[in-house]
Amino acid sequence: MDLYQILDLPLTASVAEIKERYHCLCHAFHPDKFARNEEFQTYAGERLKQINNAYEILADPQKRKRYDQGYANKQHKTQSGAQGSDSSQWKARYEILVRRSQQLERDLNTANAEINRLKLSQSALINQKVREVEARLSNLQNKNKLVEYELNARMLELTDIRQQLARNNQQRTILISAIGIFLLVGLFIIFSEPLCNVFC
Repeated sequence: MDLYQILDLPLTASVAEIKERYHCLCHAFHPDKFARNEEFQTYAGERLKQINNAYEILADPQKRKRYDQGYANKQHKTQSGAQGSDSSQWKARYEILVRRSQQLERDLNTANAEINRLKLSQSALINQKVREVEARLSNLQNKNKLVEYELNARMLELTDIRQQLARNNQQRTILISAIGIFLLVGLFIIFSEPLCNVFC
């Protein structure tokens, strides 16, 4: 395979251009980028070997000179053959890009699903906490009502006791007054007869 085609460079490419394209392709076809797909990883590894081989020859001036001389002595492939080779390369690249795009789309969908799950989980947790707080508030309100009812009952009992005490005091006052009257009447009866005998 043409080494210049592997690096996608013209025959007149400089050493700097070769190095730049080499680093770019090594980054693009690094097998670690395709760790999730064994088929892509294998293809990337083979492609990386071709890239390293092409760079090793074209980056060395002497090796490149010998390769260019041998390349010039060979017959170029027919135009259709060259077009077919270019077409297959672009097709392979396109397939890799499509597959990577599909993988990225799947990863994005997975990430979105995880985000939605976390949102739902957080929402459910918040709703649960709200329900717990509402239940505690309801319990406190019920307890406050019970305390209020108990306080009102005690106030009514206290009012009854005060009224009973007032009635008892009133009855005691009436009883004391009646006793006093009876004593006065008795004394009057006792002392009225002797006085009558004296004065009559």
